[in-house]
Amino acid sequence: MFEIDEILSKAHTETNPNEAILQTIAQKRQKSYEDIKDEWNKAVMSPLKKTIFGVAFVVTGFLAFTGVLAFVLNRDISFFEIVIVFVLLFLPLVITLILYKKQTAKPKI
Repeated sequence: MFEIDEILSKAHTETNPNEAILQTIAQKRQKSYEDIKDEWNKAVMSPLKKTIFGVAFVVTGFLAFTGVLAFVLNRDISFFEIVIVFVLLFLPLVITLILYKKQTAKPKI
Protein backbone atom coordinates (compact mmCIF):
# COMPACT_ATOMS: atom_id res chain seq x y z
CA MET A 1 0.00 0.00 0.00
CA PHE A 2 2.82 2.43 0.79
CA GLU A 3 4.45 1.67 -2.55
CA ILE A 4 1.22 2.48 -4.37
CA ASP A 5 0.94 5.75 -2.48
CA GLU A 6 4.53 6.64 -3.33
CA ILE A 7 3.99 5.85 -7.03
CA LEU A 8 0.81 7.91 -7.16
CA SER A 9 2.42 10.88 -5.42
CA LYS A 10 5.33 10.82 -7.87
CA ALA A 11 2.96 10.55 -10.84
CA HIS A 12 0.92 13.51 -9.58
CA THR A 13 4.05 15.60 -9.08
CA GLU A 14 5.30 14.80 -12.56
CA THR A 15 2.01 15.73 -14.21
CA ASN A 16 1.73 18.98 -12.25
CA PRO A 17 5.23 20.34 -11.59
CA ASN A 18 3.91 23.85 -10.87
CA GLU A 19 2.33 22.59 -7.67
CA ALA A 20 5.69 21.73 -6.11
CA ILE A 21 7.11 25.09 -7.20
CA LEU A 22 4.13 26.97 -5.77
CA GLN A 23 4.40 25.07 -2.50
CA THR A 24 8.06 26.03 -2.22
CA ILE A 25 7.21 29.68 -2.91
CA ALA A 26 4.44 29.56 -0.30
CA GLN A 27 6.84 28.17 2.30
CA LYS A 28 9.49 30.80 1.57
CA ARG A 29 6.97 33.66 1.66
CA GLN A 30 5.23 32.19 4.70
CA LYS A 31 1.86 32.32 2.95
CA SER A 32 -0.69 29.61 2.39
CA TYR A 33 -0.48 27.53 -0.75
CA GLU A 34 -4.00 28.56 -1.73
CA ASP A 35 -3.09 32.28 -1.63
CA ILE A 36 -0.06 31.73 -3.85
CA LYS A 37 -2.07 29.54 -6.23
CA ASP A 38 -4.82 32.19 -6.44
CA GLU A 39 -2.24 34.86 -7.30
CA TRP A 40 -0.76 32.61 -9.96
CA ASN A 41 -4.13 31.72 -11.49
CA LYS A 42 -5.23 35.36 -11.85
CA ALA A 43 -3.52 35.52 -15.24
CA VAL A 44 -5.17 32.34 -16.54
CA MET A 45 -7.96 33.33 -18.87
CA SER A 46 -11.22 31.48 -19.10
CA PRO A 47 -12.45 30.32 -22.52
CA LEU A 48 -15.09 33.07 -22.42
CA LYS A 49 -12.44 35.78 -21.95
CA LYS A 50 -10.34 34.26 -24.72
CA THR A 51 -13.36 34.37 -27.03
CA ILE A 52 -14.15 37.97 -26.07
CA PHE A 53 -10.57 39.06 -26.72
CA GLY A 54 -10.55 37.17 -30.02
CA VAL A 55 -13.68 38.93 -31.20
CA ALA A 56 -12.36 42.27 -29.94
CA PHE A 57 -9.09 41.82 -31.84
CA VAL A 58 -10.93 40.89 -35.05
CA VAL A 59 -13.31 43.86 -34.84
CA THR A 60 -10.70 46.44 -33.83
CA GLY A 61 -8.20 45.08 -36.34
CA PHE A 62 -10.82 45.39 -39.07
CA LEU A 63 -11.53 48.99 -38.03
CA ALA A 64 -7.83 49.84 -38.10
CA PHE A 65 -7.42 48.14 -41.49
CA THR A 66 -10.36 50.04 -42.99
CA GLY A 67 -8.96 53.27 -41.60
CA VAL A 68 -5.61 52.69 -43.28
CA LEU A 69 -7.34 51.62 -46.47
CA ALA A 70 -9.49 54.77 -46.50
CA PHE A 71 -6.40 56.87 -45.87
CA VAL A 72 -4.44 55.25 -48.70
CA LEU A 73 -7.27 55.34 -51.23
CA ASN A 74 -8.28 58.93 -50.53
CA ARG A 75 -5.24 61.18 -50.63
CA ASP A 76 -7.28 64.39 -50.41
CA ILE A 77 -7.78 64.02 -46.67
CA SER A 78 -7.42 66.99 -44.36
CA PHE A 79 -5.38 66.85 -41.17
CA PHE A 80 -8.57 66.76 -39.10
CA GLU A 81 -9.80 63.69 -40.97
CA ILE A 82 -6.43 61.98 -40.48
CA VAL A 83 -6.66 62.55 -36.74
CA ILE A 84 -10.21 61.21 -36.68
CA VAL A 85 -9.20 58.11 -38.63
CA PHE A 86 -6.28 57.32 -36.39
CA VAL A 87 -7.97 58.14 -33.09
CA LEU A 88 -11.34 56.57 -33.75
CA LEU A 89 -10.14 53.54 -35.65
CA PHE A 90 -6.80 52.76 -33.99
CA LEU A 91 -7.62 53.68 -30.41
CA PRO A 92 -9.92 50.67 -29.86
CA LEU A 93 -7.14 48.35 -31.07
CA VAL A 94 -4.61 49.97 -28.75
CA ILE A 95 -7.00 49.75 -25.79
CA THR A 96 -7.69 46.09 -26.57
CA LEU A 97 -3.95 45.38 -26.67
CA ILE A 98 -3.40 47.12 -23.32
CA LEU A 99 -6.25 45.23 -21.66
CA TYR A 100 -4.99 41.94 -23.10
CA LYS A 101 -1.48 42.57 -21.77
CA LYS A 102 -2.87 43.37 -18.31
CA GLN A 103 -4.96 40.21 -18.34
CA THR A 104 -2.14 37.90 -19.38
CA ALA A 105 0.61 39.39 -17.22
CA LYS A 106 1.90 36.82 -14.77
CA PRO A 107 2.04 37.97 -11.16
CA LYS A 108 5.47 38.50 -9.65
CA ILE A 109 5.50 35.88 -6.93
